[in-house]
Amino acid sequence: MTENPIFIYEFSYNEEEAYFIYELINSSVLHRLRLSPDGFSHRTTWSYEKMEWVTFFHIPADSCDYYAKCGGYASCNVNKSPICNCLDKFVQNGTKCVRRTSLNCHEDGFLKYSGLKLPDTDKSWFDRTISLEECRVLCLKNCSCTAYAPLDISSGARGCLLWFDDLMDMKELNSSLQDVYIRMAKTELGSLEVQKSNKSNTRRKQEAIIISSSLLSFGVLVSCLALVFYKWKTRQKGS
Repeated sequence: MTENPIFIYEFSYNEEEAYFIYELINSSVLHRLRLSPDGFSHRTTWSYEKMEWVTFFHIPADSCDYYAKCGGYASCNVNKSPICNCLDKFVQNGTKCVRRTSLNCHEDGFLKYSGLKLPDTDKSWFDRTISLEECRVLCLKNCSCTAYAPLDISSGARGCLLWFDDLMDMKELNSSLQDVYIRMAKTELGSLEVQKSNKSNTRRKQEAIIISSSLLSFGVLVSCLALVFYKWKTRQKGS
């Protein structure tokens, strides 16, 4: 929703509740919100000139407002023909959009997409406390993670939102400050993203080496202590 001369609004979502409220800017304006039997939401204002209710806007506003109109990994735009198009780096396969290059889990990275309504969050996970870089690393480590985005952009990119299934219900927007980072094969990424992916892979290998070395050192230490204890017990018996 955008700013308008009729009302101001607020949307709140947290662990306990979710609500939307609005307040008329000019209390003398007659305004109503109505849900019709066909599932459409209508906002209307009273026109003193026409002496009738005039539709301010309604939802769905166009074909792109219908859920999952274009399927997974596709965006909807009523100003294009066809209105459904696969995202960049995705190709049409029958009635579905699929990646041009298959994923390889630990050899993947992320490509940034802008100007889109974020995908449906039915199969997602979020954390308000971690940074966007930590979010990227979390998604990269989980082979089931298909995309990530900042949870809150009201005062800079904060928090983490992860997706774990095909990305559904995306729509092209004229302007959007929200970006979504979609998992891609390394060969589909630009040089900067490849470097990030390589750094993450190197970091995981280093972590694995450190863990293995620590376990080996611990095993050697335990063996030495066991040997020292055995010799001490042997001497005790001899004396």
